[in-house]
Amino acid sequence: MRTQIHHRLRSKLRDIYELDYQCECESGYQFNRTQRQCVRRAVECHTGDCYNGGICEVLHVYNKASRDMSYKCHCPPAWQGPMCEQPRNPCKHLSSQLCAPYQCFRDANNRLTGYSCACPPGMRSASHASPRCVNINECNELTNPCLNGGVCIDRQAPSANTPRIAGQPYGYACLCRYGYSGARCERPPPSLYWSGWSLWSRCSASCGVGTYTRHRTCPVRNRCVGRSIETGRCLGPVTHCADAVGDASVVPYGLGSKIVQGWGIGWTPEDDRTLSDAFFWSETEDGWPRLYFRKEGFHFADILTWTKLTQLSRQWSLTQLMIYHAVVLGLVTLPLLVIFLALSKMIQKSLRRRRPAQSLVETSSDEKN
Repeated sequence: MRTQIHHRLRSKLRDIYELDYQCECESGYQFNRTQRQCVRRAVECHTGDCYNGGICEVLHVYNKASRDMSYKCHCPPAWQGPMCEQPRNPCKHLSSQLCAPYQCFRDANNRLTGYSCACPPGMRSASHASPRCVNINECNELTNPCLNGGVCIDRQAPSANTPRIAGQPYGYACLCRYGYSGARCERPPPSLYWSGWSLWSRCSASCGVGTYTRHRTCPVRNRCVGRSIETGRCLGPVTHCADAVGDASVVPYGLGSKIVQGWGIGWTPEDDRTLSDAFFWSETEDGWPRLYFRKEGFHFADILTWTKLTQLSRQWSLTQLMIYHAVVLGLVTLPLLVIFLALSKMIQKSLRRRRPAQSLVETSSDEKN
């Protein structure tokens, strides 16, 4: 705006004003005597005008939001306010799915987005411009994650709600070789010795002769010498083998009697189960039950394959049967013992008769001399 100067004042201020007018410039402008007009005042942004890394911008007159401010601060995403002095949380102002399914938090050090994602082990932020969590390929980035020749296999990290397995690394697994074990194949292979034998299994037959097994384990499969399974014979532990009735075919038994029915093992509750072989019952036409059991380790009169015990009660225990068998064997060997003693006495008598005759011959030869 141009203002006329009074002629009296103009003569006194001739040295100052060469014109007969002066300009009242608006805010942000100043009068330039050389150009003789209002020009824009030079405004500069100084260090510290904007806080927390804000960028200062000089405002033109028509862009000023306030007549007291000649500049504007452009704040990082984590700050706000006229001078970037107030904290701002982008996780609340922007979408809540910024880091889903992981947690989003304000990060003042990230000048690009102002937030970061809380990534679990095995994952990390893709970049400052895109902080979402991405998988880490530990097999390529880590140095020797698997020891002793183990093969590294990359895998996705578990979700935030999945509990961590103790000792299990995140994001990768090791396929161990040569008998090594552990999360990183750090444990050496165990000694190649068999474990102790397990207990015997149940007999395969509920009635009659069956088999049972026991096993042992080797720390490394197919590396120990010997068998892992052992098989033996067993007797079915039942008290009455009603289901093991044989066929009803008539079998000649001798002395006119015939076997018309047979049973399996004749266990009773008080059996001590010391016999290692099967025995069975049979019933003849006359109604007499007979017990048979297989001989084992007996060499006397081993002509018969089966030893027969007749007319025994089915309620006898195995101990009683063994005692009975011992008595029978004793009765068989007693005559042999008597014969042996008789022969020994006869030999002694013959020796005694020879001694007097020999002494007479010796005395007659002495008299002739």
